[in-house]
Amino acid sequence: MKCLVTGAGGFIGSALSRELAARGHTLTLLIRNKPPLVAGVDGTEMLRLELGSEPIAADLLRGIATVYHCAGIAHQAAAEEDYKRVNHSATLELAAAAEAAGVTKFVFLSSVKAAEPATPYGRWKWRTEQALAAACVDSPMAVTSVRPALVYGPAVRGNLRTLIAAVKHHLPLPPEGGSRSLVGLSDLVAVLGLLGESRMRGYSCFEVTDGEEYSSRRLCSAIRFAMGKSAGRAWLPRAGWFVGCALLDVLRPDGGEGSYQKLFGEELYSNADICAALNWQPHYTVEQQIGDMLGEND
Repeated sequence: MKCLVTGAGGFIGSALSRELAARGHTLTLLIRNKPPLVAGVDGTEMLRLELGSEPIAADLLRGIATVYHCAGIAHQAAAEEDYKRVNHSATLELAAAAEAAGVTKFVFLSSVKAAEPATPYGRWKWRTEQALAAACVDSPMAVTSVRPALVYGPAVRGNLRTLIAAVKHHLPLPPEGGSRSLVGLSDLVAVLGLLGESRMRGYSCFEVTDGEEYSSRRLCSAIRFAMGKSAGRAWLPRAGWFVGCALLDVLRPDGGEGSYQKLFGEELYSNADICAALNWQPHYTVEQQIGDMLGEND
C-alpha cells in the first residue's frame, strides 16, 4: 500500500514512518522544512511543503491509498488565526485533495484536547473533526480522527521533557493528587498503522491511551528510580506548589494550561473503543519506557 505521511520529520510522524516502512508500505513523506533523513526508512519519496502556506500540487496524492495527516501546530502558544490556518483549513484542503485523487483512507492526528475544547488548540482540533465528519458523509473516502493522550517515548518533547529536566534539577516529590492519561509512542504508531489497514468506512473518532492513570508523583517517582535515586520526599506542602506554579506562569507564560493544572489536574480518557475496534491492547507504560526517555534527554 502506498501511504503519504505529513509532518514526517516530527516526533510522531517520524516514528509512524518507521512503523509503516516496517509493515512493508511504500511511503511519500511530507516535511515542512528541508527534508532530513528519517532513520530506518529507506526507498521513500521525501518532499518539502508547508501546508497552510503553499498550495498542494495536483499530482501529490496520485496513487496514494492512505493519508496520515500528522502535521500541525502543537506544543507551543500560537495565535488563533494560525491554529485556524494550519490545523484546520490546511487539513480540510488536504482532505479534499485526497478525496479528489481517489485516496481511500484519511487518518487525522487530532488530540484529546478536542474532547473539551477550552483552548484555541483544542477548539480548532474539534472544529476540524466536525468538518471532516460532515465532509465524508457521502464520500467513498473513510476518515478517522485519532485523539492521542500525552505521548511519551524516546526524544519526548513538551511537558514530559520539562518534567524530566525538573526532576534532574532536584524537583521535590509532588504530593498525591491529579491523574492523567498518557500513551506510548510505539503503541500510538501501531494503532495508526492498524487503522490505515482496517476496513472501516465513513467517519470514526478514537481516543488512544495506554490504559493507565498517572499522577505527577507517579511520574516523578518513575523518573527518579530510572536515574538510580530513591523515591524522594514530599517535603513541599501543596500551598507551596501552588505559589511556585503561579510564579512560573508569570515568569514563563505560554498562554496555555497553567502549571498547577498540568501537575495536579485530572485529565482521563478511555481507550475502550479503539481496543474493541482493532482488537488491540497497549504494550507499554511510562515505567517501561522511562529509561529510553532519559537517555534521549541528557
